[in-house]
Amino acid sequence: MATGSIVEGFAALLAYDPASGPMPTWSPCPSRLLVSWPAEVTRAVRDTVTDAGEVHEGDFIGISRDGVVAVSDNIVVCTRLLLSRLLTRRTSS
Repeated sequence: MATGSIVEGFAALLAYDPASGPMPTWSPCPSRLLVSWPAEVTRAVRDTVTDAGEVHEGDFIGISRDGVVAVSDNIVVCTRLLLSRLLTRRTSS
């Protein structure tokens, strides 16, 4: 199963157990990837406008599969906004 992001690739690596052989490791792997919520917080390298609002160089941005979903000049605030968006989206689906 192909992964759609670096985060999903890491989830696959965490699920991998080299001592269990190829079949026991691979079989549960796809279902574990389905429950991963790939997201990251990084810093903006330029000014822009996103669906989450105006971004200035140096701001922290929260990115998910939906694109930029959180913006703040504070990493803690950005992380909380990102997690809130992820949890709200998952519980309302």
